[in-house]
Amino acid sequence: MSHGLTLLDSSLVDFSMEDYPIAHRNQPMMKRSLLFLAPLLIANLLHGQATPLFDGKSMSGWYVFLKDGGKNPANQTEVSISDSSFHFAGKSIGYLSTEKEYGDYKLTLSYRWADTTKSDTKRNSGLIYHAIGEDRMWCNGMEFQMQQDDAGDLWLIPGTAANARINVDAKEIGGTQRGERVLKREANEKPLGEWNTLVLICKGNTFEHWVNGKKVLYGTVVDREKGRIQFQAEGHEVWIKDINIEDLASAK
Repeated sequence: MSHGLTLLDSSLVDFSMEDYPIAHRNQPMMKRSLLFLAPLLIANLLHGQATPLFDGKSMSGWYVFLKDGGKNPANQTEVSISDSSFHFAGKSIGYLSTEKEYGDYKLTLSYRWADTTKSDTKRNSGLIYHAIGEDRMWCNGMEFQMQQDDAGDLWLIPGTAANARINVDAKEIGGTQRGERVLKREANEKPLGEWNTLVLICKGNTFEHWVNGKKVLYGTVVDREKGRIQFQAEGHEVWIKDINIEDLASAK
């Protein structure tokens, strides 16, 4: 990846629902403008009591939504549970979602790709947070990208607006985007087949993306402070485990 952030013009961008899947699949380097922002105040990492969001043995608190089948389709085989992990078979398009909405939290999880063979096609999934509204492809929310080589990037799914920042050559740069991808500074992923650890911190309207112990992107959300948490099924086999959440509502 080059050193510069390739978002270069000053307008908000409206993505149609038809544009998003194409852009997401092909990972374009879209050029939009960045506005220089005053530094954000980011809360310290607070060490409270984390609780499992996934008990490792049941779908309690979760549901599956598939493009071809809708919510909790009978006999769906895309998402199953094995070895205390959610296993995505990589055969369908859809997502796994929490039933409840969450705000003011620190979420941690681990994931790994099942297929370790060399390929020109990137393994793809994503963590959607602050998801609101009806179930559809995709829900209105923000995506913490999990795609191979791009983990930590931010996608603003149509209908979501956010201020996003990254660090480029020690200069703080940010911009307001709509229906757009914001790139992190550099990759910090493990080799294929190894477990990656993601941390998502949402406090008020702020968010932070951490990949394997490194903060790669942070910012503020324009229009919401909570929503459902979802994992995308995008045609690639992936394992997700150790999903824990820490309540930051009372943190100062």
